Amino acid sequence: MKTHPSRLTRLLLLQSAAACCLVLLRALFAGSDNWGQVGVAQFTSLHVPPYAYLPWNLLLAWAPYALSWLLRPGPGFGPANWAVLMLWLLFFPNAPYIITDFIHLRPRPPIPLWYDALMLFNFAWAGLLLGFFSLLEVQRHIERQWGRKSAQTVVAAIIILGSFGVYMGRFLRWNSWDALLRPIAVMKSLSAVAEAPMPALGPIALFTVFLGIGYATFFHLSRKEVS
Repeated sequence: MKTHPSRLTRLLLLQSAAACCLVLLRALFAGSDNWGQVGVAQFTSLHVPPYAYLPWNLLLAWAPYALSWLLRPGPGFGPANWAVLMLWLLFFPNAPYIITDFIHLRPRPPIPLWYDALMLFNFAWAGLLLGFFSLLEVQRHIERQWGRKSAQTVVAAIIILGSFGVYMGRFLRWNSWDALLRPIAVMKSLSAVAEAPMPALGPIALFTVFLGIGYATFFHLSRKEVS
């Protein structure tokens, strides 16, 4: 989109801050039976509040966005850009992964269910925006280097790989950095999926369709604004 990078970053930071504030407010109020009273118990005990992992997941979603702006413009696709692109691809699934955190949504009195649903939506929306904007920047860079058709093909492959990464994170519980710190264990897990792929095909296919249609809409809107 035509938004200036610094302005876009400020908007995304505002979105992320609003989401994190919802988690903080939840922790404050969850310690009391009265929604209008502050529960200090959350801060005087070692109990970890529900959904405390959401800010961390959102921080990981910022990684691909930040990496996408490190791609250097100009002719050619040098070693530095290749390194950034590979690292970006490794962390890209963290952005749409937050959508799967809805699996944890359930009644948790005294907090209303609608509040938790709204909070999860804010985090998922922020993660999806970070992922789509970073993918858009990568697509623009590849398009400048290799042309529109090549960029579209690469983006399609990225969405499939990203969906597989989400599956690896949600169902097999791997993190992005495990590929760097525990490569042998990750490769064994990949081999197991290759030997018995059927359980993975459904989630990966559905997430690929969801991300593909979502990003296609996002990309169309960006082109419409530019034109």
